[in-house]
Amino acid sequence: VESAETALAEVVAFKNGWTNDSEGGKKLTSLKGMLSRRKKKLEQPNLSTETVDKLELEIDLCNVEIKELRLIKQNLEDDVQAKMDARTEPRKQLEIMEAKSMGSMSKFLCDMRQTS
Repeated sequence: VESAETALAEVVAFKNGWTNDSEGGKKLTSLKGMLSRRKKKLEQPNLSTETVDKLELEIDLCNVEIKELRLIKQNLEDDVQAKMDARTEPRKQLEIMEAKSMGSMSKFLCDMRQTS
């Protein structure tokens, strides 16, 4: 259980570091802001075709980067959940074994009472 605790702490620290990193979570937030500004700018009247093309390209690029960063974020969250599950799994297995042995003991005692 101790190594599972350590693994969980390490993956949480990495996820938190990524969230606060300029190439991770902060970039994701920045891209979302940029995307909404570009979309708003695209709604302005009387834009030249060149400006519209440029804005649409920037929007497409933002969307691609956002998808990539969201995938990384989701993978990090999945890693944290997996480590949390790994941390609790040995306890669950122990509880199952204890329940089975208690069930066997109860059955044994019931059998003993019936035979006496």
